[in-house]
Amino acid sequence: MILVYATSCNFDSLSDLEPVQEQASGETQDQLEDASANLRVGNFIFEELFEGSTAFSKQSLQFAGGHSFLIVNDPKNSSNKVGKFELRQNDVMVKSGKRAEISFRESFREAWYTYSVYFPTSGFAKDNYPEIITQWHQNGGGSPPNAVQIENDEIYFRSINRSDTDDNSNKVYTNYPLGKVERGKWHQLVFHIVHSPNNDGLIEIWQNNKKMHTIKGPNMRRNYALPGFKLGIYKWTWNKQKTNTDKRVVYFENVKIGNEGALLSDFTSGSIPSIDVDSGAKPVEKVNDKPAHSQTEIITEFKLIQANTDRILRSLSSGDVVTASTHKLNISASTTSSFKGEVRYKLSGSASHTYTDSRAPFTLFGDNGNGDYFFGNGLYPGSYTLIGVPYKDGKVAGKAKQINFTIKR
Repeated sequence: MILVYATSCNFDSLSDLEPVQEQASGETQDQLEDASANLRVGNFIFEELFEGSTAFSKQSLQFAGGHSFLIVNDPKNSSNKVGKFELRQNDVMVKSGKRAEISFRESFREAWYTYSVYFPTSGFAKDNYPEIITQWHQNGGGSPPNAVQIENDEIYFRSINRSDTDDNSNKVYTNYPLGKVERGKWHQLVFHIVHSPNNDGLIEIWQNNKKMHTIKGPNMRRNYALPGFKLGIYKWTWNKQKTNTDKRVVYFENVKIGNEGALLSDFTSGSIPSIDVDSGAKPVEKVNDKPAHSQTEIITEFKLIQANTDRILRSLSSGDVVTASTHKLNISASTTSSFKGEVRYKLSGSASHTYTDSRAPFTLFGDNGNGDYFFGNGLYPGSYTLIGVPYKDGKVAGKAKQINFTIKR
């Protein structure tokens, strides 16, 4: 796949290019269109899962060339598609800088942002000079008030600590550590930000389901527009000089933006330590897979759901072999109409997962309660055992339902 870009100095025109295309696959056009839908309902503003033929529809594409962004196979699982960003030291400048970024056109006073990021073992060598992989940029305001930066293999969230200044020096910023670069692994980051130049500003950050920071107070410059979200690679040092390396490659997956009504549980699944948001779904560490004391059948059926398109695919029974073109699947439990408790899940086999959902439709990986389903780590090809146990008031309320099933391509 090759895209040809204009090479004039006016790179603003790049924002109006058609989205990047991936190589043709065996999927039908209807499947591709369903999978590529990225405008969400409910509390989701944007979602990009890289399953369709295009990516980041209607956003500003700030790329130097065809290598800047591609839809490729997941380096950890070739059956999954992800977005690959690549920046080279000799790239032409775009928007007055060395960058390979997506700039989102809408800005929000309060929003949730999430993505998973992967640093490859080849293509992202240690560099003593920083780069940005995420930023919230105020037009005309100089350096971004908030950004995720990497320097010397350290990841940190850089946030402005005062609003009444145009100073871009280190003295008006605070760095909040997010750990070291771990190559060859996917990592999820979730940000909840109330953008404000006043004391009501708020930034909350989770990494891999663990809360890392709560930052209160001014987090943007006064007298400038609300910050806009940008994702990709920006390395400003390359504007003027070389550094320890000449190439940066970063992969992104599961990019989502939610509005002020979203919850942490909309972006995570499984057991989440130290939740301080009422998510409506209570995480559990372990599900008792022994037969329930009560023999009342409360869970009547499991259903398989294609979570990225919110489609109920079929009933799921023990012994089923399901052919699926995506791992982005979820499972719900149908219960008797009078049941008002919760369902505790234990998934084992090719992958392990435990979760408790306290509201219908009682899903394995969570949902927002309004028909928008999540998929967490998803269900890759393999064999699984799923146990669902109904609970009420902390006690087993009915018979455990167990099925064995297989997912294949």
